[in-house]
Amino acid sequence: MRRFRCVRSGGVAWPTAVFLAMALVAASCQTAPPARTTGIDGSWVSADNVYTASLSRGRFEARANDTGGLISQGSYTHTGGKVTINWFGIVSGKDNSAQCDLVGSSLLQCTDEMGNEFALRRL
Repeated sequence: MRRFRCVRSGGVAWPTAVFLAMALVAASCQTAPPARTTGIDGSWVSADNVYTASLSRGRFEARANDTGGLISQGSYTHTGGKVTINWFGIVSGKDNSAQCDLVGSSLLQCTDEMGNEFALRRL
């Protein structure tokens, strides 16, 4: 049986191997870098003022303006002046997606997969 040399700290003996293992674990811990923000992150209101969408670091969420209740959630990607939004409609129980054009810095003109058009204005 192999014996470990002990290190005393404040009257408590710790095997050197345990101390080194803890140090290696602590040294190897890394946190994932935060997702990058994009130029469209922020709050956007629908043209009919029915809901407000929040876009933040690839996450999409829409809440009804009258109740504040969550009505859809999903994700988005932003490449150049194009935005793709994929979401699950909580009320409808269905997945949906839309392709959007960023017009200037404050307007998203979108068409969903069924051909319905909608617009979001930056708040």
